[in-house]
Order: sequence, then C-alpha cells, then structure tokens
Amino acid sequence: MVAIVVLIVVIVVVGAGGYGALSSISGSGTTTKSSCQPASICAPPTTLNDVKLYTPYTPGYGQTTASVAVGSPLPMTVSLTGGEIASSFNVAWGDGTTTTQSTGTFTHYYGQLGTYLINATAVVGGVTHTGTNSYFPIRVTQSLTNLTFGYFPTLVTTFTNATGGVYPWVAAGGSVNVSATYTVMPSAAGWTPGAPSLSSSGGTQSGLKSSATSVSATYTFSNPGFYTITMKGPTANSTATLYQDYTWSVDVLAANALVPSCSLCAAPTAKSPHPGQIDAVEVGGPPIGGTDPAYDYDTVGDEPIMNVFQTLVSYNGTQVGANYQSYVPTLSTCVPGSPQCTSLYGNDLVVNNTAVGGPEYWTFPIDPHARFYDPTTGQPQPVYPSDVMFSVARAIAYSTVPGPGYYNGWILAQSLLPNGNPAWDGGLHSPYNNTPQNILGSMLVNDSQYCPATAMSENGCITFNVWGGGLAWPNFLQLITDPLGGSVEECSYYVGLGAGLPGWTSAGANQACKLPGGFTTTNSTAWRSYVAGLSSTAYDAAEISAGSNYPAATPQTRTVAAGSGPFYLVSASFSIGYTMKANPYYVQPVGCAGNPACQPAPGTYANTVNVQWLLSDQQSIADYQAGFADVAGIFTSHASTEIALQQKGLIGILQAPTTDIAFMMPNLQINVPGLKLIDPQSTNIQANTFAYVGLRDFLAASFPYATVQNTLNTVLGLNFASTYAGYFPQYLGNIYPNGNTAVLSQFPNYNTSTGQFENPSTNPNQNHSAAWWWAQITNPSSPVYDPQFGAGGYTASNPLIFPLIGEIGATTLDATFKIWIPLISTLSGGVIQPTTFDLSFSQLGANIAAPGQTALDFWVLAWAADYASPWDFAIPMLLPDGTYSGPNAYYETLSQQQFGGNYNSASCVNSGATLANETYWASVSMIPTDCQGVVYNLTVAMVHDANSNANLAQSTQEYQLSDAIFTLMGFNVPDGQTNAVFTYAPWINPSSVNTNLILSGGIADIVWYQMSGNGVAA
Repeated sequence: MVAIVVLIVVIVVVGAGGYGALSSISGSGTTTKSSCQPASICAPPTTLNDVKLYTPYTPGYGQTTASVAVGSPLPMTVSLTGGEIASSFNVAWGDGTTTTQSTGTFTHYYGQLGTYLINATAVVGGVTHTGTNSYFPIRVTQSLTNLTFGYFPTLVTTFTNATGGVYPWVAAGGSVNVSATYTVMPSAAGWTPGAPSLSSSGGTQSGLKSSATSVSATYTFSNPGFYTITMKGPTANSTATLYQDYTWSVDVLAANALVPSCSLCAAPTAKSPHPGQIDAVEVGGPPIGGTDPAYDYDTVGDEPIMNVFQTLVSYNGTQVGANYQSYVPTLSTCVPGSPQCTSLYGNDLVVNNTAVGGPEYWTFPIDPHARFYDPTTGQPQPVYPSDVMFSVARAIAYSTVPGPGYYNGWILAQSLLPNGNPAWDGGLHSPYNNTPQNILGSMLVNDSQYCPATAMSENGCITFNVWGGGLAWPNFLQLITDPLGGSVEECSYYVGLGAGLPGWTSAGANQACKLPGGFTTTNSTAWRSYVAGLSSTAYDAAEISAGSNYPAATPQTRTVAAGSGPFYLVSASFSIGYTMKANPYYVQPVGCAGNPACQPAPGTYANTVNVQWLLSDQQSIADYQAGFADVAGIFTSHASTEIALQQKGLIGILQAPTTDIAFMMPNLQINVPGLKLIDPQSTNIQANTFAYVGLRDFLAASFPYATVQNTLNTVLGLNFASTYAGYFPQYLGNIYPNGNTAVLSQFPNYNTSTGQFENPSTNPNQNHSAAWWWAQITNPSSPVYDPQFGAGGYTASNPLIFPLIGEIGATTLDATFKIWIPLISTLSGGVIQPTTFDLSFSQLGANIAAPGQTALDFWVLAWAADYASPWDFAIPMLLPDGTYSGPNAYYETLSQQQFGGNYNSASCVNSGATLANETYWASVSMIPTDCQGVVYNLTVAMVHDANSNANLAQSTQEYQLSDAIFTLMGFNVPDGQTNAVFTYAPWINPSSVNTNLILSGGIADIVWYQMSGNGVAA
C-alpha cells in the first residue's frame, strides 16, 4: 500500500524473487571402476537408496512444511549421491502428475491448493533407484492474484497422521486426520462461500464433522498406495460459482518400504543470539524523506513510520480490497461499513450522499485506550480526533508542492478536497484546492450527526467528508490505511517543534491540541463561521516552505517521531540507520483483539530493533556467516553466496510477488547544464531531444527484454523479476490487460502469439520493431520523423551521446545497460551512442526538480502501490506534474508547449475525450509527433473517468487503453516487476514476515512488531 518512490536496490535485493534449481547438481559426478570390463556388465551398486531431492524452498522456524503459491514455479533438482549416471529421472508431484526426463532439473506449477508429497526416482542401467531423501512435502498456498480478487474466503487447514506427525505418509493400516475452516469471508462484494465438503480416492472415512464454514474427518488406509483427500469449497455470486479446493496427498507405505526421512523438512532449531533484539542490515542507503508520515514518500522511510505510528484501520492480512472485510480496526474501534460498527453503535458509520448516492461521510470512533508516547518527555497522552485532523491536515496541505506526488498528501487530498484552479494564487492550490477552508471543512470532529453518543462519551470521532472532486470514493479505506499520510501523529509534539500549521496550538508537551480557534468540536455555527472567515492564503507560507524544503517539508521532524504504535523511535541517522524500542504505553487495539491481523499484545514482540542503512551487502553476508543478523539484504550479484548460505543452514529464503515496478524514463525537457555537471562523460544532447515520440519508441523497442529476463532477472535459476509493460503492474485485480491482444500488441517486443517478450528485431517490415521505428524516425515522410537525425543533425560521424543514468548498487541494471547500449548503437547504425553512469538513491532524489529544471535525462527509479488500482500509478507516471511525469515535463512540453514545439496540431483527428477516440489512438501504429499533446490530454481525461466510473467493465477498458497509449507515447522502458526474495536468520519464523503486496511495497519493508521466532520476543 505504498505507492512511493522505491529504492531500486531494496526492490531487487531485499525483495526480489522466484527461486530456480541448481542444474549443476543434476547427475553430478561419476565413479571410475577400473575393474569392470566392459562397463555394460558392471553390477548395479549395492544400495538403491541414493536418490536425493533438492529445492531452495525450506520450512522456516515454527513451520513444518515449505510452501509455494499456486501458479508459482517450484524448482526441484534430483541427483544420485552414489555418482552414477541415470538414464532418466522421474518426479511424482503428488497432484496426479509425473515428469520423466533425462536431466535432473525440474520445474513444476501447482494449479490447486493442497499439501502434496513429492517423490523422485532415477533409472540407472534399467534399475530404479529411490531413497529416504527422495521425498519432499510442499504446501501450496493461494495465489496473490486470487487473494487480490477477494472472491475466496481465507482457508485454514490441518493434517495429522496416526502418530501425531504432520508429514503426509503413514504405514498401511494407519489413519490421518484432516480439517478445513473458513476464517475470513470473501472481501469482494456479492461473493458467498458454500459449505465445504470432503472426498477421497480411497480409505475409510469416519468421524465426519461439517458446518457452513468447516469440515473435518479421519481416513484409515488398509492397503499401501498413493491416495488423495480433497476438500471442495465453492464460492458464488449471482452469476457464477468458483471453487477453492484443497488436496492432501498421502503415501501409505508397505511393510518393507523405505521410510521417508523427515530431515529434509525439519524446521530449524537455532535461537537468537541476542534475545529480545532484532538486528538488521538494509542495503541501498537512507530514505529520501525521513520519518515524518506527513510528507515522507519512499519505502525506506516508510518502514520506521509503520512501526512507530498507527493508522485508523489496517489491512486484514494479505487482503487489499476496498470493502470493510479487507481491514481491521486500529486506532478506530471498528471499520466503517462493517457489522462490528453496527453492533457497537447501531449503524455502520458510513452515510451516503443524499443527492446522487455513494458513500460520502465516513466516521471513525477513536479507541480510548490508545496512547501516544513522547520520547523526549517519556510521557503518554491519549489519542483524540483533533490529532487525526491535525495529521491529515498537514499531509494534504503539502499535497501540491512542488507538485502532486512529490509528497504523499495527494493520496488523501484527491478524496477530500475539491479540484483547484491553476490560474489562482500562482497555481499553489492545484490540482487540489487545499486552502484552509477546504482542508478544515473536509473533516468533522465530534459531530453529533455522525458520531454516536457512546463514542462521544469516550474519545470522540473523526468524520471525513469523502467527496473529492465532486465524486464518491468508495475505496476510501484503501487511502486512509496508508501509513504515509494516514498515520496519526501527536499534535502537541509536532506543534512544539514548530512543524504545525497556522492556527494549531498546544498548551504544552503532552497536552491535547484543540482545534484552530480553540474549538473542541466542529459541531457549531461558531466553528463554521471561524472557518469561513479564514484567509484563503493563510497556509501559503507553510506550503511554499514545504516545497522549497523538498524532500523534507519540515526539516526539524525529518528524523524524529511521536506515535502510538508498538515501537517508539529512539534515534535515526541518515549516515547510520535507526533504532526503536517497545513503546511502554502501547496497548493492543481493542477493536481487533483476537484477529490474527491485529497488532500484537505488548510484550509479545522484540523489545529493540536496530537497523543499519548501507550501500554494500558485505556486512550482510558477514553477519549471516557469523550467525548474528536477524535480517539482511543481499544483492542479486551475490546470488550464489545467498544460495550457499541457505544450503549451510545459515539463512532461510522467503519469496513473494510484489507490485513494485522499475522503469527508465526519458526527460522531455532536460536541464542540460545541470546534466553536464553530474555526467562524468561528455554529452551533446539537446534539452528537447526526447520530446520526439519516435525516438522514445525506438529506444523502448531496442531493449533486450528476453535476454534481460533470462540471464539477468534470472540468476542461477532465481527469478528476481518478471517482464511487464505499460505504467501499472499485474495483481491489480482484473485491470491488467492479460490476453487483450489489441492492447498487448502495442507493447515493445511483445509477441501476441507466444505471449512472450522478445529481443529487438532488425526487420524494418515488422511493425513496432526497433528497426521499424528507426526507419520511421529517419523518413521525412513519416508522421514521427525526427529532424534531429536529418540534414545537419546527428550522424554516425557526429553521434547523439547521452547517459543512461543508473543507481549505485543496482548491479543488474548496470549489466542491462552493458547489453542494451551496443544494441542501440547497432540498430541506429552508430548514430546513437549512449553512455552510462550511476547515482545513489539520494543523489537521484536530489536531482529531481521542477519541469524543465531536472538534470536527469534518461533515468531509472521505481514505484510501489499505495493501493490496488491503476490510478495509483497514473498519478505519478502519467497525469500532469506527478512524481515522475512532472520532472520529465510531460504536461508542460506536450500539452502546454511551454518549451516550444507543436504538439497540438488542429489537424489531429479524434481529439475529444471519448471511449471511441481513446480506442482509436490505442490502436494506431504510431502517434504523430504533432499530435502528442492532443493524445496526452485525451488520455488524461479518460484515466480520470476510469477512476470514478461506476461501470467497472468500462473503467477496466479505459485503463487498458490508456496503458496502450502510454506505451505508444514511449513514456518509459519497463525494467521489471519485482519478485521478492527475502533472507532471514534460521531462528526467524518466515510466516511472521509481511508479504502484503500493497503494504509498503510488499516485502520491501518489514513490520518489525509482527516478526517472531525463537528468542525474538524474549
């Protein structure tokens, strides 16, 4: 849930993913028998018990079975420990399929949930070999895509055999017990699960117990063989029925059969060398912003924020939907819209707009037990609705400077504020009209029309008028859950530091703030008169100061914090890292106690957390080798070291997909003097070189997608990233245009027949190939002709030289550039000869500036989702003046034509913002250079419509078409969607690691108070 500027190194390393097999193990080694002549009459080895399975998936502390998600690759290597040469290897996967091949390296994909027993054999000289180490149980969990859809209930299963074990094998005559229970109902509206049922391929059932949400039974097996038990779990809406089935495979062993060895699946027993303390090394460097949730907007700073502060509601496990089922209450006593609110207060605390319908007023009663902790005074203070109002007011006050997406305030501002007028007050209050009247008027404190009397008698309520832009925002829970902008700060602490807003005062440290004007409620005509009488420019000075101080709106709060969460911030240093300790006044939220997704009870998590921010992974490796670090990041360039550490039992590896995407972006109006100051080489690029759409498309089409995916994103069989296209990733519900040929055909080097991304083609007759684009931009008759490569322009003897700017530590990206640069030169006949250099994450952030002032020409960064919608990616990457579209001057160059050029030709057809026109431009072969502004304006309008369109099918289509147009405009070169690989010490329980794909970039940030293991909370 953090659509933020993402540290590339952290994405690639701390969270990169997909594990593959070590092919070198297959058939490793031979034994020379000089006494055997000829070889064909040699006797088989004295033992046939020498087949061994290997997979990098292993159970962590507290687990008994390794796991993999449905649809994810499970690599498996089969070898013979005796050194023989096998003619074939065979793997039975436990799901009814068996693979036979001549090599020992396998990959399997499971299509259904279950716990499966994998068994391998090998054939040597016609004799079948097996072994006690040739068995491996695997638990197949729900896929992230299915979790995102929210159609299925959360399913918890159990399995035990007759001896009390958890492994799926039993002697003939033995029995097993299975159960399945729905614990959380589907989050998607209209979907209801049916009662689960059980069936088996054999054995005798007894002790069946069933209900609408659970089923259990015992199965006894008299005869040896391989059996399956299946739980069938239907879920349906008014038009369709889906099934979330779960299968257990059971191997019933004969009396003389080899008994599988549990050593392959035993959990680690190591204990923390520093009980009660977590020591971590995070590679990639410090945050851009800091630890103030009102403005920080990067994954690195978000990590301490989410551990120190609390939001009103939090995500319910891995669910990321817009409905109440995806959330648990945190500072709020219940989730608005939920039956829990109705039970507590008599209504669900969501009130629709009376004129047109749609949810408008959302009320959150404040937990009376919650306490802030001020580390400077050591004193607590209750949390009040005035603290919530203050925190949100700060965030949305900073939402427009230097532009939307620079700070995090736009996330809530879009839903709370009316649209602004860019022609008024110097454009300071645009696109969101964040004048004091609108900011204060968007929230109600202790308003008796919305706040129940019971809540009013405790700590009161905050009510949000969610009608930003004159539209309902039914996904408001997704927005308010984000720790960046949605975290609640202690008002008196920040006012005392001089980091408040005009009108906000405090009687002193740890004293509750009143509302501006000294009010305690907004439920009075005096308050309304006070707000109406405020100057519309009263916040201007604070907003301008915030913009000039980017990336720290209030520098005095950059490395300090006062929140109500499980930890408090002891210290933070950009040159070292940060330290947290358990908040002595923290209490578990009352509204979610007993829910596994609830924040923990005091005393059940680590007392101290020490995190170092480093640019190198050498200390990570050394700390793991010494058995010291709990968590540490390892670069992809050291993947072999990572595997070696895992094989020695020194680390565990957890993988999970994310919505983090990396991309390279062309700047349409480069600050060339500034670029020359940071470029260690010479460049002859012009400020508007990338304003020509054909050149951008040529560069995107020249990218070696297949090579990068197969040789760089996949390292020693580890798949660290997947190729994506456009401006938003997969796992955003059904929005992603998989299978939409009309859209995918516009993506560079995508083969719609094979469904694969390919390397650039040298065939100028192949539409959208790199050679085709080069022919277009060098043809004076083409609509995308680029005069820079015409007479008197760049030639092979006077080539265009410009840098591809990478990031220090992003070794995969450096390797990518080494492959890509020669291709660009070759495909252009030597006319374009890029160079490259790297900047640190902080240096990249420091060089991000206003349109026309950014000294980065073709640069790389990344984005992780704030919430599961393409809109969250459109704001920074496509819409005017976003985090990336702003520095790259899309709107100013193409729409406003501030820097010259003609991009809004009157001759451009299909210029109105209609679905038909969007379809037209998404389907053309190329967008003429002089129509770029027309198409850009149309696309921006259609994306706005998609965000508010109640017709979900049409909204999906609008997003898909905008993705295709974005691609045709050549606004980025996708550099991969992260598959996260997370390493941890053997005493850490991997199930306690945050893998929510939205919360803080998925696995990139760590929820330290969730982390458990052997000695972690001692």
